Amino acid sequence: IREEDCDRLGFVSQLCSIKTECCVNCERAVLTALGAGCHTPIGVHATLEPLGIGGKLEDRPEGDLTLKAQVVSPDGKESWEQEVRKYVLGLEEMLSIGHSVGTQLRKCVPDSILK
Repeated sequence: IREEDCDRLGFVSQLCSIKTECCVNCERAVLTALGAGCHTPIGVHATLEPLGIGGKLEDRPEGDLTLKAQVVSPDGKESWEQEVRKYVLGLEEMLSIGHSVGTQLRKCVPDSILK
């Protein structure tokens, strides 16, 4: 945020969802571990279903994480997928799972596709 926009930070922060932020960071952990760039044919989707009272997330994400990642060859003839479903107790665990999924995919996907 630019210095001249700091007064808007309070407004924008009200739009932030802890659940969404944690899922996006988990997805980014997959991309980072893969070394994927903007032209890499990959899709990653994370969802978190909270199991707390009333199904709400407070300051700490906790619940059932589903993380799916798929890399597809440019011609669409080959694909490599990983999916994980696990109960998680926080962002650090979500990031670790994301990193692990990306690392597993990296072992399978040819370097030429990840460039």
